This record gives sequence, structure tokens and C-alpha cells, in this order.
Amino acid sequence: MDIKNTVTSFPLSQQVALWAILRMKDSSEKNFSFSSSDFAKVFRPYVKSYLSTDSEEYGKSIGATLSGLLRNEILIRLTGDRDKLWTLSDNVKSNFEEFKKGLFEVKIYWR
Repeated sequence: MDIKNTVTSFPLSQQVALWAILRMKDSSEKNFSFSSSDFAKVFRPYVKSYLSTDSEEYGKSIGATLSGLLRNEILIRLTGDRDKLWTLSDNVKSNFEEFKKGLFEVKIYWR
């Protein structure tokens, strides 16, 4: 599996989201999980310039981005309540460093 080509084929918002998730505290731990609201706080600095982070639109974009990563088999949804709980897929956990490296070159353009 060519991880770099896989992640760079995702829409830009999903690449940025994955980049932010992989840099969350304890993300490399085996039992790492996070809520949608945890992700929203981490994701906020990367979308401030083009999306109001206090709007309903921001909440919908968070849900759409995380759902996109679910469809691309990057995330697993653990709970389905209002503030969903997520974890990384087994593929991402077992290839954690490769996924981080695959996004490294893209990171330069976001800063």
C-alpha cells in the first residue's frame, strides 16, 4: 500500500484533519480515542481563515470531515451519540509513522 498516494488523494480538508489528528496528544497510543468536540478544538486553527469557527457551518464541516475519514477507512466511530467518539483504524495504527510521513510534505503548504 502506497500510503503517501493514498492520503494525498483525499480532499484537502481530510488531509488537514488527518494531519491534526495524528499530532493530537497520545495519538500514537494503541487505545487512543477522541470526541468530535476534541477534534473541533484542534482543527480550529487550520480553518480560521476561511470558515467562521463559531457557526453552525463549522459544526457541520467537522461532522462531514470526520465522516469522510470514516468512509476512507482512516477512522472508526466508537459511539454514535451527539458528540461522537472516534479512534484510528487498525491500518493507521499499524502504519502510524508512515501516515505522518505521507502528510509531511503537504504540511508545508498549510503553514
